[in-house]
Amino acid sequence: MADDRQFRLSAEIYGHEADVRKVREIAHGLIVSVSRDNTTRIWHRESATSLVQLKVLTGHLRSVLQMGVSSVIYIPPGTGTNFPKGALVTSGWDDNTIIVWAHPDIEMSTDPITKLTGHEATVTSVSYTPNGDIISGSVDKTVRIWKLNGECKTLTGHEHIVWTVLGLSNGTIASGSADKTIRLWSDDQCIRVLTAHVDAVRDLSLYPGIGFLSCSNDCSVRLWTNEGENIQSAHDESALYIYTVSVLPTQEILSGGEREGIKVWRDGNVTQKIGHPSSIWSICGLSNGDILTGGSDGAIRIFSRDPTRQAPEDILQSYDARVIGSQPNPGPKSGQMVGDLNLNQLSGPEALLQPGKQNGQILLVRNAENQAELYYWSESENKWIKEGAVVGAIDTEAQSETNTINGVPYQYVFKIDIGDGYPARRIGYNLGDDVYSIANKFLFDNNLPEEFSDQIVEYIIKNTPASSAARVPFSTGRYIPGASSQQVAGPPPISKPKQQQPPPTVSYFPQQTFISFPTANYEAIQKKITQINAELTANEATKSFALSDLETKYLFTLFSSLSTPNRSVNSDQIRVLKKMLGWPENQRFPALDLCRLIVMSNDVAKSILSEHTQGEEAIYSQDLFNLVLQNGLKSKSPSCMMLSLRFLSNLFQWDYFGPVLLELREDVLDSSADLVSSDNKAAKLALTMLLLNYAVYFLKFPNRDGKTQCLSLLNEIIESSSNTSDDEVVFAALVALGTLIYKDEESCQLVRDLGTKKGISAHLNSSTTKVKRCAQDLVKFLQ
Repeated sequence: MADDRQFRLSAEIYGHEADVRKVREIAHGLIVSVSRDNTTRIWHRESATSLVQLKVLTGHLRSVLQMGVSSVIYIPPGTGTNFPKGALVTSGWDDNTIIVWAHPDIEMSTDPITKLTGHEATVTSVSYTPNGDIISGSVDKTVRIWKLNGECKTLTGHEHIVWTVLGLSNGTIASGSADKTIRLWSDDQCIRVLTAHVDAVRDLSLYPGIGFLSCSNDCSVRLWTNEGENIQSAHDESALYIYTVSVLPTQEILSGGEREGIKVWRDGNVTQKIGHPSSIWSICGLSNGDILTGGSDGAIRIFSRDPTRQAPEDILQSYDARVIGSQPNPGPKSGQMVGDLNLNQLSGPEALLQPGKQNGQILLVRNAENQAELYYWSESENKWIKEGAVVGAIDTEAQSETNTINGVPYQYVFKIDIGDGYPARRIGYNLGDDVYSIANKFLFDNNLPEEFSDQIVEYIIKNTPASSAARVPFSTGRYIPGASSQQVAGPPPISKPKQQQPPPTVSYFPQQTFISFPTANYEAIQKKITQINAELTANEATKSFALSDLETKYLFTLFSSLSTPNRSVNSDQIRVLKKMLGWPENQRFPALDLCRLIVMSNDVAKSILSEHTQGEEAIYSQDLFNLVLQNGLKSKSPSCMMLSLRFLSNLFQWDYFGPVLLELREDVLDSSADLVSSDNKAAKLALTMLLLNYAVYFLKFPNRDGKTQCLSLLNEIIESSSNTSDDEVVFAALVALGTLIYKDEESCQLVRDLGTKKGISAHLNSSTTKVKRCAQDLVKFLQ
């Protein structure tokens, strides 16, 4: 039976440190989420409006892409003979693997039951059949059916990436693909191909009693029987993309995606739009009638119709303000609705004459210009403090002002969605441009696979005037892998300066963005610090190094802060970290781990830089930055060196730290050069990632001496890794080397002189696709 009450925010949790890719409900009030931060987290709904984290699972390996965990499915107890107690199954974006975990609860082991390997590229989705087989879909275009012992059947037929798989109640398997089709499989054979969607199929979800749901980049949601009959369809005209679909116990349908928040559908019509401040990667209808979402901002959110499970009014107002602020352009208009907020119903400035009820209370006020402003109550100052203006819906008259990318104006700017794991990115297009060259350059600049080219071209053609699209297919710039270099004749291009195009065969370099290390197991770090501090206290010789009770309290409040988006850190906590950096060499690594985490905050990084560059000479050696270098990087402990290198890598994301890192480059790399031959893979990888970040920096700020030193070290790393299975180190080194020599003949010649090409050639037949492909590109590049 339908419920006409409106959904409102119930809970909002920022536990993950990157996009939440998938959320699922588990029995007994538990929820599971997976993220680009490479963690799987188990949550318990402690109260109507809060979640408590129970477990963090970290079994998937990371790569340079750092895309983390892509999907998760909960298998209930008693499913087939494989799972008498139930299980959790996750898939890795970076490591192409599937991990089976024990039934999730407070007592569950954080060690995997088994890992399933065989896919040749990213595993995008996992599901299961009624008899307990695991199903997976992949970027390698295959669907696979797995037994727990690793036995695998491979189903082929899709022509592009398989984004989603689903085990149906009748034993049939459904798969959705970027080739725009849904395939139904039975007895390892494709029994039907469904072609109703006109763009990539993004998600499939069970619809009890009937069959299943599908959603697509064509902004439609469809209901199918298990046999493949399309019995209902609806199109969301206001959405940019629909990424995810689910169902409520009332049989209402839920959808979410790139824009316009959550949609609640009944009989093919939207009955409620729920504002959401970020893209929605995953949506799930809960058994109690609430809605669960995972967003691109790293948050998990729950929405409820039940007033007893809705957040307090001040939190709801604050949330609605953020929803308005997340809209693309300013310009709130009279009568505008966003979420449950009507600007006409806001109080005027007179509301600021009444004192707040508690510190931090949020108040929304409509000013004289009919704009919303956000204030919070400060008890210390006994007044309302203006946080800022709240912006609203798209003003189409102002839209043209945003049609620039990096200062370059375009007639059209599109937000391109590549798919799960890749955030949406902007691409510019002018009428008459060679659309294939535009698409290939976009993929090249963003380190994305060339198989997406056709989808981007099709999207641009579909969304630009026909007069432009008619000229586009006669492109002279399209690159087809394996084809000859012969050009196809076409009409003369519009007279305009030609942009130099990058070599189309290069896939992985140049790397355009800095690599960081933002994730951690806070519980493990905290336990280790407690253990080490107890050891220091018990030993008379080291007792003076131990933290006092007050210092321990300061430190442990830091862990709570690190779990929030802004990662604020105070001077007391910094002082405790400095003391810990003076611990004995084999015991100071937790302090270094915390240092690399706190600099993910812009404010903290700025304060560390200010202390480092402006401190008095007498205390200069005691600033945090220098302590990390002296007591971490220049120690004899590979673990300390590794964490110090990660600390430096995390600083590259802040532009103002670039000159300092450049100035210290020679000393830093000389100090860590011994790691080239180290057996500690994590330390070696940390050095290689730092070299990759220097390579990215030199793309923007060329430095001949810096390039030479980095190329020399990379040559040694590649050479020393040629006979090992150090794939992540090798891949990062190859990408770094390619980035350094990109459009730089002098650096190319240095690589030839160093004999690096021989070390690269050793990986031409690597069993790891990305290593082999990157090595092939480099060999061609150096010819």
